[in-house]
Amino acid sequence: MRINPLKGLPIGLKAWMDKDEMREVLERDLREWRKLATEAEVREAIYRKTLPLLNGYYWKRYPEARETLRQVLVEMKIGKGEQTLRKKKQSRKKVKGIDYLSQF
Repeated sequence: MRINPLKGLPIGLKAWMDKDEMREVLERDLREWRKLATEAEVREAIYRKTLPLLNGYYWKRYPEARETLRQVLVEMKIGKGEQTLRKKKQSRKKVKGIDYLSQF
């Protein structure tokens, strides 16, 4: 079993950062962590480390920061695609109304 060298490394993102600062931090992490693991492993690790931030576990009070991070990850092509990083909107199920005239 191989030990994951990226486990425990901090991601370094703050909620008050703007889009450019977040991109710089993630690009720096990509460069530094490439020495420890492959490109795919590094991208997966960054995605896994940012999931709690995106889902609001830590940044629940900062929806702007979550949206900014979501945009940066889409631009950098980190994660499982744009559709999984978009805000999940719940669609209402269409309920078929009762047709009382069809009884007769």
